[in-house]
Amino acid sequence: MFTTKSGKFTSCLRPKSYASKGMKKKWIFVLIAVLLIAVSIPTYVFAAEANATPALAMVAGESQVFDTYSNVGLYPEALTTDSWKITLPEETRGYKPATSRMYTNEKYIINEFSFTAQFDSCKGSTSDWDGFAVFAASDTDSYNGYEFGIRNSLRTAKVEGYIQFPDIKNGKKAAQKNVDLMVNDGLTHDYRVIIRGSTVVFFVDDVVKGILDIDIQFEGKEYAIIALGHRSTDGWAYSNEFMTVGNFDWQNLNTALVEEVNLKNVKAS
Repeated sequence: MFTTKSGKFTSCLRPKSYASKGMKKKWIFVLIAVLLIAVSIPTYVFAAEANATPALAMVAGESQVFDTYSNVGLYPEALTTDSWKITLPEETRGYKPATSRMYTNEKYIINEFSFTAQFDSCKGSTSDWDGFAVFAASDTDSYNGYEFGIRNSLRTAKVEGYIQFPDIKNGKKAAQKNVDLMVNDGLTHDYRVIIRGSTVVFFVDDVVKGILDIDIQFEGKEYAIIALGHRSTDGWAYSNEFMTVGNFDWQNLNTALVEEVNLKNVKAS
């Protein structure tokens, strides 16, 4: 039932013949308003379902895996989701050293790690502390702990394998040993470092290029992965030196080695 008195409808099905033109216009406006509100509601649920694992935008100074640091405002540049460019600072600006660095917040039990790298750099510095490095480090506060990795010296223009260890007995915070792997040719190479107890083996393009063993246990410790460019001296010709690094093998972190290497019979080529 219904009544024609204004504002007192008693039925939800009003006969079409009784609808006034004014009421028709009113309902049209209401319908339009509802549609506009519906269109303006963000579709977050559907967007989330369509992109369960969306690719994050990569910009200079950001990474899905690494955090970055620079004391001169020169941060590593993310080229892809697993490729970065690190440029050497043009001058120290009073920092010793001035650095552009990326590092993992997580630490891993590392028995081996591998990556690709290109060193676009020239010989010119007078210090071994000017150059690039990709390495595993147990101490990311003072960098005086256990380390092993690859570095490119701008003093010698060589690519070296190196290890570091605390050296309190000799009154030092840390000591290092290195082995020459190759003269830098400016090309991209595959690098791999494996650890067996106190022995560290360095591969370039799947060929053993160097071995270091000083009877100090490197295996079984937790390490962060670091990649950096740093300089501690000025006064030498700067040629916009940079390193590109990427293709890290994350699957072999926190795992035992799949491939055994008979170190007794291994000789660097």
